[in-house]
Amino acid sequence: LAFSADANYDLYSAKFTNNQIPHIDNVSPATGYPEDTVTITGSHFGLQTHDCMVYFSNSSGSGFTYAEILTWTDTAITCKAPWWEGGNYNVTVVNYNNTSNSVGFNLLSRPKIYQISPTNGNSGDAITIYCLFMGNIPGTVYFGNTQAEILSWNNSVNGPSNIAARVPQLDPGTYDIIVEVTAAR
Repeated sequence: LAFSADANYDLYSAKFTNNQIPHIDNVSPATGYPEDTVTITGSHFGLQTHDCMVYFSNSSGSGFTYAEILTWTDTAITCKAPWWEGGNYNVTVVNYNNTSNSVGFNLLSRPKIYQISPTNGNSGDAITIYCLFMGNIPGTVYFGNTQAEILSWNNSVNGPSNIAARVPQLDPGTYDIIVEVTAAR
């Protein structure tokens, strides 16, 4: 908001705060994995500043995490789904201390591998894969496209979670390790 009088006066400016409550019409897709791009459409999101954010909260309301913002306009926001345990979450937009309605989002589980020990070896060796968000029901481990034998699957809420797997019969080389989790929790 700016105003001025005739040429004999200085130009003055003042701040104006938009107190319109943001409103979410849609979250798309409604289901996704951590780091998937999510588009939120609606109205009155305002201009992105340090006071504007998107957060995902669990259904019980006991926990939440902020999403990484990719783009922000008054009517659309794109962000990344957060790394968190799979489940149903509420997506909420906050701008200038005004909080929107919440819209549901189903976050699918995708484990996040943060360490492998050892990092080299031979077919038949046991390795330990340390990861987050792996769930309680054993899934599948692959070395490239070759499935490995699961020796143990230890999901811990209070400490490191790990999977012990046997290296399958492979040709010499470097392989991506992939952990797939079971959808049911």
